[in-house]
Amino acid sequence: MLEPKLPTSGVETPPAIREPLQARSKESFARVQDAALSLLRERGDDSFTLAEVSERSGVSTGSIYGRVRGKDALLRLVHQRELERIDAATLTALGEAAAGHPTLTGTVSALVAALARLLQAEAGVLRPFMLRAVHDPEVARAGRRSSEREVAAFCDGLLRHREEIRRADPEAAVHWCHTVVYSVIARRLGLGSTVEGASGPEVDVMVERLASMVSSFLLTPDGT
Repeated sequence: MLEPKLPTSGVETPPAIREPLQARSKESFARVQDAALSLLRERGDDSFTLAEVSERSGVSTGSIYGRVRGKDALLRLVHQRELERIDAATLTALGEAAAGHPTLTGTVSALVAALARLLQAEAGVLRPFMLRAVHDPEVARAGRRSSEREVAAFCDGLLRHREEIRRADPEAAVHWCHTVVYSVIARRLGLGSTVEGASGPEVDVMVERLASMVSSFLLTPDGT
């Protein structure tokens, strides 16, 4: 037996983002996003208001609400925009690092250095969004997808030299290497659920040590 349809209010939920169509409106909306991003960088978290975004961007609060449902929607839009930019830079940098060296050890050094430079350059953007991801499932999901692309690029670069890798399972080995490298760099830069970075050697020294460790691991047979 079919259940009767429940009556609806006939009122549609407005979209979280209303994209502008005219050039002037697009420019104003870009300023709003840039202002939100600059506040994120300065504060290290999302503890600001749309009124502050309005003041910094020169766009009225009413106009901002005409484009976004609220601060959450604006932050998710900025997050997506920045992830697209960072993803493109990451794939380019890791691809160039992997292609520029004929040996495994050279590729390891280049990939570790490239990843460290990327994370260091983007720490001011990544850190506040990582904090937000703890309580924002949409930001968390987008971050995971971005992370998966970065992991694949790093590991694919190492697997170009599969014949040099002495571990029994090269795929598992390079993924383990990425986990260690990323975790150490991220902790040093304070990327994660806290804003405090760990004390330790300078980034250049850390990169050199990580590259040496990864090369030694991949070139050593299991059980040795």
